[in-house]
Amino acid sequence: MNNLITLAKDNYEKTLYHEAIINAFFEFTKARDFYREICGNDKMRSDLIKLFLEYQALIISPVCPHIAEQVWSITGKQTLIVNESWPATDVADPLILDTAEFFKKTIHAFRLRLDELTNPKKKKIAPINPTKATIIYSSKYPEWQQEILILLKKIYEENNGEFIDNKEITKMIMAVPIVKPKAKEAMPFVQFIKDKVGQRGIQALDLIFNIDQRKVFEEMIEYLKGALKIDDIVIESVEETADQTLASKVVPGTPIVNFS
Repeated sequence: MNNLITLAKDNYEKTLYHEAIINAFFEFTKARDFYREICGNDKMRSDLIKLFLEYQALIISPVCPHIAEQVWSITGKQTLIVNESWPATDVADPLILDTAEFFKKTIHAFRLRLDELTNPKKKKIAPINPTKATIIYSSKYPEWQQEILILLKKIYEENNGEFIDNKEITKMIMAVPIVKPKAKEAMPFVQFIKDKVGQRGIQALDLIFNIDQRKVFEEMIEYLKGALKIDDIVIESVEETADQTLASKVVPGTPIVNFS
């Protein structure tokens, strides 16, 4: 919520009202829905939901004053929302934001993979209803990506926190022998990392993935079982798994699930 409140305020101040509404209403509501999905209706904190309603009423009030006023009164407020100040919030923790985004993308990918097995598009392939899922994750980037990260960090530090033109970066990374065979993947990876640097700063250039993936999966294991309708889940690092063929396809932040 803190992050979306800040984004909405920035967009209002820039008169980017369309983007502000996306932050204040659509993304704010999605955040609540994700919280409900993770917790289940019976485990949601009533105080947090009340705070959500108050915050959303406040941040949509510049463009939807009548609706905001109605919601404000429903929460039990005796004042007029038009006289209230913008919510005061702490700066959102970038690691928490990254972890939430990582988990949302991961569970979406797992569901797609499960759907491929249970509802195969090719009629000749028999559907499978797995009972076990093995999640394989990696905390370290492959060597060729590490070389790119080292080079990008050097460029970033030497240019006072800025990156040089992509054409120049391409020339530099293609001169690295281990990167050359990965030419098609190199620049998409560079852009991915540059975007992350824009969001999180120089720590996005660390060689080790900043999220404790095993901890996330262990804490969310009961949710994963329910969401995927699986009885058993095994969590393995690329170093632990016996399936090294599958492990070779895993990169930090993009775990692979094997259903059986």
